[in-house]
Amino acid sequence: MVVTPYGDVQRFAWIDRTHTWARFSTAMIDLSDKYALCGSNGSCNINKSPAVCECLEGFTPKSPREWEILDWTEGCVRRAPLPCNHSDGFLKYEALKLPDTSHSWADNNISLEECEKLCLNNCSCTSYANSDVREGGTGCLLWFSDLLDIRKLAANGQPLYVPSGFCDSDHKHNLLGHAWRLWNEGKAVELIDQLLDNSSTSSEILRCIHIGLLCVQQGPEDRPNMSTVALMLGEGSLSQPKQSGFFTERNHIESESSSSKQQSSSTNDITISMLEPR
Repeated sequence: MVVTPYGDVQRFAWIDRTHTWARFSTAMIDLSDKYALCGSNGSCNINKSPAVCECLEGFTPKSPREWEILDWTEGCVRRAPLPCNHSDGFLKYEALKLPDTSHSWADNNISLEECEKLCLNNCSCTSYANSDVREGGTGCLLWFSDLLDIRKLAANGQPLYVPSGFCDSDHKHNLLGHAWRLWNEGKAVELIDQLLDNSSTSSEILRCIHIGLLCVQQGPEDRPNMSTVALMLGEGSLSQPKQSGFFTERNHIESESSSSKQQSSSTNDITISMLEPR
């Protein structure tokens, strides 16, 4: 019996006539059966063998070097801290074996919508899900620590909602605003995942970021069309992007919202002229 580096168990039989070993069966060991194989905030997908572990979106390997050699025990950490009110919403992960519930809280008598509100109002909430998946899902399950032992299932999995909460360190920008700020500061390289940060790919990734910022400029007339974007992905110089029309700055939004409320109660001074025939 032999176990391959990919987790296959192979059984061989000795053939006297040929004096060789002949393989007569192969079985697959499901690495995901090992508890917390991918560490905290990591998800196991056996279909991606041998690199069966991946970080949840918004997370990055805590120890990139170990991750590259398929040692996932350190798990994943958030790229940036979450705002307390989870104002960037939640990401829905489908068909999962839910995380270890050792540090969770359950209420079987409330809806998923109420469950979301509870998570929104608790700074320590790290995810939520239905506590009972029967009849379309009922009840509430909240997690308050790192998520352990998540596994992607081919069937009978449950949805899990994890705060997306991407913001920069002072919680003023969303992802696009964060990218725009780093670009203007000449620090766009900080947007690149550490696993991809090497000399052979960094320049290509930075070019894609550059093109992405050109595609979201505030003025529609400044944005390249798809055929131009296809050409941009090749070689050639690129123009400097203008400010995006899509990123949000919280203080800016709040001031605009306050201003709009004041304007909504103002008197309409528009005059109308009526034209009548002679």
